[in-house]
Amino acid sequence: MSNSRKELLRMSQKLGSSSLVSPQASALAQPSMLEHGDALKSRIPPLDIILYAIKGILYPTPIYEQIPGLIRLLTMAEFHRLRAINIASNALSIQSYYQDNPDPSVMLLSDETEGYFKAFVDTGSSAEWRAMFMKLLSICCAIDVLQVWFHDSDTDFWLRWNEYFAVLDPLAEKPAKLSHIFHYALSTHDIDQLRAAASHCVGLLEHAEDEQLLYALSSQSYEKVLQTEELQERQHLPKMDAPFQKVVESYLATVHGVVEYVTGTLKDEQQ
Repeated sequence: MSNSRKELLRMSQKLGSSSLVSPQASALAQPSMLEHGDALKSRIPPLDIILYAIKGILYPTPIYEQIPGLIRLLTMAEFHRLRAINIASNALSIQSYYQDNPDPSVMLLSDETEGYFKAFVDTGSSAEWRAMFMKLLSICCAIDVLQVWFHDSDTDFWLRWNEYFAVLDPLAEKPAKLSHIFHYALSTHDIDQLRAAASHCVGLLEHAEDEQLLYALSSQSYEKVLQTEELQERQHLPKMDAPFQKVVESYLATVHGVVEYVTGTLKDEQQ
């Protein structure tokens, strides 16, 4: 491994997983400002297109080079879910108001629809699906960072690292400066999951310091790297395997179900 990469690892170890940011990369990355989150969410593509694109990346064989795109697509699917939950929550607030203040001109939700909306909005249930989204996101970020580490330059590595993990920096100028669309509206728990992914990456990189091994891996695709016996014996690299695909399918099925029910039901009940 080059001296520069060893130095980067030493620096990351000193900083700790909550502040793994290269000053040089911070200057180069020029994080975009996502101060208008609502406007961003209003411009996302239709959910059906997003689902189709995700399937194209995962099947029949996962395309590891498309992980940056997969991260953005999953984030847009999550935006759809959050928007549907917000619509359902607003509908329940209106329902509650007019139950206490009846108005013949206002049609209330049916008992069945009200029950479903309450289930969707339920804090515990929504938190579980948010945690699943962050788990998928964290795995994708880890895979992509490792791919860049194995095959690209130090600058490319730090640019990608900052794109995903700069939000963990406690010395960040201000919360509004975000470097990726999935950083929008992150909770404390979300950041903890992302920090765990960053820590896992550092642990894997520490085990990849064998210069001969790294040289052998640098000419292989990430899929081939995953099949390398030396690495399989020494560490567990994240991958888009069948269990990962199953979690993605479960998450997307829930997103699609919630969005279709909320938008479809309100449209039907307004007619």
